[in-house]
Amino acid sequence: EKPKKSNNTMRIQKTTHARPGFTLIELLVVITILAILMTIAVPNITGAIANAKMTKSVASARGVVTGLITYASDNEQNFPYTEEDNSNAAFRQLFEEQAMDNEKPFWFAQSPFCKTVNAIDNVMEDESGEISQEECLRKGENCWAYVNGLSQLSRSTTPIVFDGFTGDNLNYDETHPWFKQKKCIVGRPDGSASPEKLDKKDFFIRDGRGNNMLAEENLPEGTTVLNPL
Repeated sequence: EKPKKSNNTMRIQKTTHARPGFTLIELLVVITILAILMTIAVPNITGAIANAKMTKSVASARGVVTGLITYASDNEQNFPYTEEDNSNAAFRQLFEEQAMDNEKPFWFAQSPFCKTVNAIDNVMEDESGEISQEECLRKGENCWAYVNGLSQLSRSTTPIVFDGFTGDNLNYDETHPWFKQKKCIVGRPDGSASPEKLDKKDFFIRDGRGNNMLAEENLPEGTTVLNPL
């Protein structure tokens, strides 16, 4: 005679049934909640990344201004001056006078002026050991524009270093890295650097009266604005 199954065995069998899966409605609810969370999180993450990049760019601008101040202290309070039509030539004098020894503060990957160079090589000298135009701050290694002809006696509110302008009228267009934020990084002769607001319509750097800060009539006499190569 076959042994009878115990009640314990029956209970175990009853409790090992597979749990039913999610219903279609439950899945739709979960997907909807995830979509809402992504809608909230993605802009915050994107904004945080942009702010981090801007903070790094401000630090680079401040480093360049510090180099300019060091140069001026050895040159009768005058910042570099050049007859050439680009800011690279002016900044190159910082290396010739040993006021700076690192090209990295001049390069920013998101700048339209740095798209031809994947990474800064920090090579500045030719084979003879001299600072070389072919090596130091070549085209694609500088993102900063420059107000040529200033000195430490110039107004402290005057911009001296700022993002290379991408528009046709000393202003900015969609290729500017901070166009969505309507900001521009500006360094000043007093050693400060910060993001400045752009005009919401014409996208130029605004002064306290809402005028284009880089317009000729708003800059000291004898100065010129030089863009990067």
